[in-house]
Amino acid sequence: MKNNVIKNRDELEKRLRELADTEYTGQIAMGAMCYSLVPEEEAEYICPKCGKATAQENFIVWAIEDIREIVEEIKSLGYDACLDEEEFCVFCGNNAKQYTDYELDYKDCESEDWDEKEKRREENRPELIFRIKLGGAAEYHVVKSNISEEYRGALEFLKGQDHYLNYYDMTESIHDNVRIIQKMLGIGLDIPVPPAPKQWWESDDGDDDDDEGEGDEEGYDDDGNGDEE
Repeated sequence: MKNNVIKNRDELEKRLRELADTEYTGQIAMGAMCYSLVPEEEAEYICPKCGKATAQENFIVWAIEDIREIVEEIKSLGYDACLDEEEFCVFCGNNAKQYTDYELDYKDCESEDWDEKEKRREENRPELIFRIKLGGAAEYHVVKSNISEEYRGALEFLKGQDHYLNYYDMTESIHDNVRIIQKMLGIGLDIPVPPAPKQWWESDDGDDDDDEGEGDEEGYDDDGNGDEE
């Protein structure tokens, strides 16, 4: 597999354009039809750098474990990539937060300032920082994401696939998810794609039903990514 991997940035962008211009014709896996809801709870995040524990959200701790494996597989293909977890460790990170810093008391869910509290919570969540330098690129592409599916989509694209499995083991076509590759790899940014729906906390009125687009973050573009030497 490694010998057949396309590493050149221009060649990868060419392939992404081809996927964007065609329809997926492969098999579709429907995945799990039902699943159990797990309550949000505090979990122990272990920093890979210092080995110390920080209280974090259980969902993100599970996601980090999955994302670490995906990034290691990307590296095993021969790509220059790394995962920065500094925002999650209160001992190593300058601006790290632990779960108790941004959790909400759900007993107050009917209070007048609930929406504002939850908005601040989402904005203050720590994020993983993914860096990758494709062949022929002068700089690392840098992006923030805690979403394992985005890493999975990037991995499968780099492996030459045109689809990946999402969190529920359902088939997702890269043909229809070019935006993820643009975000995670920083290629084909001029390929027209429908705007991603805003999260509810990114909209002006707190209603995400009609608003589309992505929020900005200092140092990053609309997809939450940037470039770094």
